[in-house]
Amino acid sequence: MTTVRRRLMGNSLALMANQITQNATSLLLSMAIARTLGPYTLGQYTLAFTFYFIFMTISSQGLKSLLTRELARHPEKAETCLVSGSLLQFGFSLLAYAILVVLVLVLPYRGATRIICWIVGAALIPYGISNITEAIFQSREKIQIIAISTVPIYILRLVVMYLLLRNGESINLVGITLVLSEVVILLIEWGFAIRLLKRVPLRVDWPFMRELATNARTFLAIESVSVVKSRMQVLLLSLIAGETIVGLYGAATQLIQPFYLITQSLIVSSMPTMVRSASDDDPRLKRLVEKMIALLFSVAVPMLVVFWFVGGGLLVFLYRNARFNDAGLALGIAGLSMLPIAFVRVLGYLLMSRGMERVNLRVLIVNTVGGFFLTIVLVSQFGIVGAAVAAVCIELSGAVQFGLVVRQRFFSPDLWKIVQAPLLAGLAMSVVFVALTALALPMLPLLAIAGVAYGVIVVAAAVRLLEMNLPLDRLKALRRR
Repeated sequence: MTTVRRRLMGNSLALMANQITQNATSLLLSMAIARTLGPYTLGQYTLAFTFYFIFMTISSQGLKSLLTRELARHPEKAETCLVSGSLLQFGFSLLAYAILVVLVLVLPYRGATRIICWIVGAALIPYGISNITEAIFQSREKIQIIAISTVPIYILRLVVMYLLLRNGESINLVGITLVLSEVVILLIEWGFAIRLLKRVPLRVDWPFMRELATNARTFLAIESVSVVKSRMQVLLLSLIAGETIVGLYGAATQLIQPFYLITQSLIVSSMPTMVRSASDDDPRLKRLVEKMIALLFSVAVPMLVVFWFVGGGLLVFLYRNARFNDAGLALGIAGLSMLPIAFVRVLGYLLMSRGMERVNLRVLIVNTVGGFFLTIVLVSQFGIVGAAVAAVCIELSGAVQFGLVVRQRFFSPDLWKIVQAPLLAGLAMSVVFVALTALALPMLPLLAIAGVAYGVIVVAAAVRLLEMNLPLDRLKALRRR
């Protein structure tokens, strides 16, 4: 295995461990809230987290994407970035929180819903600042530091939240715990950053901050439109259908989050390699893009098989409430969005790595504006299922637009090469479920067997993809080892 491939896999696994832990703890928290307080309170928390996620992304993710790219090109700026970048991020986060407070106040929510939104939203300030240190780690391909800093805190946070819920405490204390945990993560990452950089100038570089703020405008617009596009279903459901429906939809889409996190970890860890590619027509760049899309398909297709076979039963089993069976169809439909998302994420980051952020912004604006009206129509008519259908249509539109741009500017991905391994993985997973259905097993052993089968199938598909395009003598040498 080459050094680049080994580094890519190491960074992907480190970031994946961090994000899978984050997603797992989030799922377990949702289960605990639903089982102890019911779908209405779960809807309140889901809405609060949605506001937090939107404003956190708007205020910090654009700056993080820009810094990851620029520090990969100019690592000598990292010392200045830690202090001045963090101060700039603090200003952005504070402004974002003030807007969040006012927006929640003017929207027609109940008092209890507003309070939990304000509490959870405060976490965007420490989280935003920690994104600066994470950009430094990612640019230097030290992503394992992020996992070391966050995974233990995520686990401890879940334990504290579970104990609070078990003792009958309010959802507000759960939100306060979230905020405090983000403060702890920020302090830990700053300690690692100081050790890594060794020399940190204790002064504010105002010209650097102005240049950073100016250059981040396109990234800020891209992330802002992107997060509104991805979360507007929840916001519109909350205004049209209420918190209970938000809780059901959030419970369903929560099961898709592992795919989103795997996508993000793979893309982020590969971005420095994309940036350093010698030219736009470098064949290695094309192979990397095809391989990443195929890997994401290999994760998504077997997962989609699971949703369609046991989606409703899985939701009832996890949340211990028969009402969640109503979200089973929405889960199966929303899961289809994983396929176009694989194209959107990979091709979008390809364009970003080549300095073509404005194309990303244009596609996002088209999708968000069109998706907004489509979501209103479908949610008004079909409720939770309409939100799922709208999500699929929006992502499919983005995949088509990105595919046309990449084909015109760079290369045309080999679709057959991309879908071979995912199709085999999906077929294998379908065979497993047909056999399990014939055995008529209870849900727990069925899920245990299916989970093991899923892991084996995905790993087998990944190994096959990693061996593709290797010289024959190199492949034989690897197998001998």
